[in-house]
Amino acid sequence: MAGPYKVLEQVGNAYRLKLPNSIKVHLVFLPNKLCKASIDLLLGQKKDPLPPIQVNDEDEWEVEEVLASKLV
Repeated sequence: MAGPYKVLEQVGNAYRLKLPNSIKVHLVFLPNKLCKASIDLLLGQKKDPLPPIQVNDEDEWEVEEVLASKLV
C-alpha cells in the first residue's frame, strides 16, 4: 500500500500517522522520513485512462499518442 496517510498528532519532534491495520510498523515517524508522494510514475507504470467524453450520445476518447502503426 502507498500513502498519503493522515497525520494524527505531533509527538515531540515526530508525527503519529493513521496507518491501515495491515501495516505492522511503529506509528511515529521523524520528519526526515516523511515526504510528499511523487507525481512521477515509476518505469513501467501507467496512469489510469481518463473517462470517455460524450459526443452525440456516444463515448469518445482523446488519443494522447500513437505507439505503433502499420501500413497495409
